[in-house]
Amino acid sequence: KNGLFVQWSLIGGLVGGISAVRDGREFWNGARMIDEQSLANQNLPLVQQRGDMNCCPATGELTTGVSQDTYRKIIGGDPNKDHVTMAQFNDAIQLETGRKVSPYLKTLPTDKTGAEQVAGMMNRGNNFYLGSTTAGQPIGHVTDLNSVSVRTFQKISGDIYYKVVYQVMDPARGAYRIIGANSMNIVVRIYP
Repeated sequence: KNGLFVQWSLIGGLVGGISAVRDGREFWNGARMIDEQSLANQNLPLVQQRGDMNCCPATGELTTGVSQDTYRKIIGGDPNKDHVTMAQFNDAIQLETGRKVSPYLKTLPTDKTGAEQVAGMMNRGNNFYLGSTTAGQPIGHVTDLNSVSVRTFQKISGDIYYKVVYQVMDPARGAYRIIGANSMNIVVRIYP
């Protein structure tokens, strides 16, 4: 008897969630998106990395306009075999462009105020690249922050909440994609 009740409850929940999505609301809580505000959009070019280990030079290309081949020559090594460390990448950007580069945060802000601060810096000419790395180790992967927006949702109860949406240019795919704020573990600022 209890198993049947649980089974019907599960089916009812799934049907309700699917109905919510069809009606333009969130699956789990029925909230409706009522606004989306773009805080910053750098309209970065789509750049495909050339080489399995060339995401840093490709990110440098789309951020600074200096070709990934030039960055790879500065860093050295084979773009298909040799990893790049964060220090090598930061030094190459500074050497080639004169722009200061420094770690900024461990992860992107999940709150609206923090996102507004990052977006404000982007709108003033700063760029941010996001990496997955461990101190002193080669970078696992790097993407470049392209845009920041905030979505406003209203729950069925009337309560309002916000979701920060980050879009990156991913050189491994040569495409934009949405990422979670905690999907990378280093945020590096490239000053104007």
